[in-house]
Amino acid sequence: MPTVVLSPDELRTAVAREDLARLTKVPGIGRKGAGRIVLELKDRLGPATGDAAGADVSGEDGWRGSVLA
Repeated sequence: MPTVVLSPDELRTAVAREDLARLTKVPGIGRKGAGRIVLELKDRLGPATGDAAGADVSGEDGWRGSVLA
């Protein structure tokens, strides 16, 4: 069974903050790989649940309201 190094929210936060040191703690991910992950995923991953800096404050289902509108 694989060991979880970063939770989904920890991954989102590390990518959003471009925390390469945190990403390189994952086995098999070096500095170049971490940089590539940040480059490829920064605009694709949503904000971390506990990350107030990138959180959508429009409500729990704010994006659903936008889509329905």
